[in-house]
Amino acid sequence: MAAKERRLRSIREILGRVVDSCGIAGRLDEQSVIERWAEAVGPEIARHTCALRVSGRVLHVTVDTSPWAQELSLLKPLILEALARVGGKSVVRDVRFAVGVLPPRPPQDPQDVPRDVPQDVKAAPDRERAARRITDLSPSLESVPDPALRERLAKILVKHVETSRGSTE
Repeated sequence: MAAKERRLRSIREILGRVVDSCGIAGRLDEQSVIERWAEAVGPEIARHTCALRVSGRVLHVTVDTSPWAQELSLLKPLILEALARVGGKSVVRDVRFAVGVLPPRPPQDPQDVPRDVPQDVKAAPDRERAARRITDLSPSLESVPDPALRERLAKILVKHVETSRGSTE
């Protein structure tokens, strides 16, 4: 008997065969689109949205407020182009936006908090929510030319967020 010739196969080749034989390539492509949502739309839109699932080539996205949902509906052609650029052209033909509660986000890296946010806000874990709100307001603070005044305004904003937290949440 002649010995069978064996050759080593790469993990990529083996996984490719498994994916093909199981018929899950399409589902993996859909998951990839969901995972690359933030990359496609950018951090500002990603902060207000969460891509949930692809069903029938329609990407379902939860949006935190009605105004954002309306704005994103108007931007749908651009969003579809952005999704195509990250590899979703054959996977997604439409996007549907629904207002809902976004899932919790992982804690923000203190290095991602703008430099104008006071150091105690960057470091304090119980002030994570305040830091995120200040991050949203930081473009307004950047227009203040005096660094000391900018720092003081940021501290006032933090204090305001802390004292009003009970009434709004």
